[in-house]
Amino acid sequence: MVLSAALFLCVGAAAQSGASVKAKPSDARAIHDSAIIVDTHADTPQRFLDEGFDLGTVTHDGHVDLDKIRRGNLAAEFFSIWVEPRFKGQYAHRALDLIDSVYEQARRHPDRMTMAFSADDIVRAHQQHKFAALLGIEGGHAIENDIRLPRDFYRLGVRYMRPSLSLIQI
Repeated sequence: MVLSAALFLCVGAAAQSGASVKAKPSDARAIHDSAIIVDTHADTPQRFLDEGFDLGTVTHDGHVDLDKIRRGNLAAEFFSIWVEPRFKGQYAHRALDLIDSVYEQARRHPDRMTMAFSADDIVRAHQQHKFAALLGIEGGHAIENDIRLPRDFYRLGVRYMRPSLSLIQI
């Protein structure tokens, strides 16, 4: 947020001063390629688990795969652990299965992907030219009213939990 505000102020000041900002596509690409890009939401674990999708499979339907990740310089992804309403009574179990599905992708592709649990892990993976996978739970219903489960999910690598998600059917 601070970076966005600073960038906005710099661009705004340049525009008001009459200065011309001429960015070349090669400049933008160089900046992108030098950055550590982190995407904070992918619903892909449902595909891993329910469809047997493998990140190593090249897709042509717009979905993420390891080749697109490399070409786009995506350093890390927070895979969303979201349990659909149809799993009522088994939310925690389904969340564990989704977490396992992400670990399974890292196991299948150890030369291209690794699990990450901190910013340092993301940087280390980037230096090793590996994609870093992180986990976040979308919807507190996954803990099924058990205050101990967030601790257990954290031990499994979950680094955030969004407590609410609009699910009218729950």
